[in-house]
Amino acid sequence: MNRFTKKVCMILLATVMAFAMASCDDSSADIAISNKNFNCAEVAYGSYAQDVVTDAAVIAKLEGASWSYDNVAVVDNVEYVRLQATPASKSVTFKNGEVIVPGTTYYFAVTEIKWYVLSSAEGASVLFAKDILDVSVYNTDTEKSQSIRIHDKCRSVLNDNPEEVEEEFTCPVCGVVTADKTRLLTVYPNNWEFSTVRSWLNGEFADRAFSNIEKAAINLTRVCSNSSVSYYKKHTSAIADTWDQVYCLSYADTVNPEYGFNGAEESANAGRYDCMRMAEPTDYARARGASVYTSTASDERAAEWNGNGEYWLRTAGQSLAYAAIVRYTGETGAVYHYVNTASEANKNGSVGVRPAITVGFEF
Repeated sequence: MNRFTKKVCMILLATVMAFAMASCDDSSADIAISNKNFNCAEVAYGSYAQDVVTDAAVIAKLEGASWSYDNVAVVDNVEYVRLQATPASKSVTFKNGEVIVPGTTYYFAVTEIKWYVLSSAEGASVLFAKDILDVSVYNTDTEKSQSIRIHDKCRSVLNDNPEEVEEEFTCPVCGVVTADKTRLLTVYPNNWEFSTVRSWLNGEFADRAFSNIEKAAINLTRVCSNSSVSYYKKHTSAIADTWDQVYCLSYADTVNPEYGFNGAEESANAGRYDCMRMAEPTDYARARGASVYTSTASDERAAEWNGNGEYWLRTAGQSLAYAAIVRYTGETGAVYHYVNTASEANKNGSVGVRPAITVGFEF
């Protein structure tokens, strides 16, 4: 069965899919990694480059394959992606323990994306990727702020004292070129609405991960990123709600027991080590630069964290130069990361992306 046919069948059969129910070992109270709320189903939707190819015979075929401009090839009815590795450090390994050598070309099989079903009701389901699928800087803007002129009608949230200007410009929201009176908005790098990661998720990532049929079944979701869903309340920089097909979770999402996470009170104490918030980067994400926690310690906690990565939330961090993340320990909220990484050795940044989507049917 080819990839397209497989995807069509998967959507048509979505309502009758069988689930593998996720579980989490909570046998050791001392480790404090249990999650009494964790009972999410797993489903497959879309596909993405994930597992490194190690079979010598397959690699030989791939080396002689015809590759597209975006480094995609189909061999024996399986889609593959090739990539020149830029790991976060020289010690990062693939899941099989092989050290990733910078500059080496590797091949990755495009396989089904596994998702947790966070909620399923009223004809829609919120899905959260089980793994860290890729990496991205939060925002490539290296300045502390940028002034953006936007039509009044295109925003519901503005600065307290917006400056009115009259000159021709192209509105970045609606794309209309006009000389009408507009307002001048100060946008900080941790603003989700204008972030690089948001554009990438709803553009390049969505195009690669989902067929046209699959994208048509993904709802536009109204996404809130202001102080009401942030751990740090003061640095939301007038962030307006957005409508996205693919998005990062907010801090409030990651402490929502209805989604299966430990609640805010638990997250501030021993329960912050939430196994559902923990995630491992795929082989592809590791080769793209995702950081991976490794420890030689013999205690059970370090063993539980080994292989985990960090990933972005869409909410602001403790300053205008930070956005919130979830750490490899499963901690959320009072952690943060610079919105961009200037290192030439790691242009993609080491923070991973673990996307969420809302599909227009129930599981």
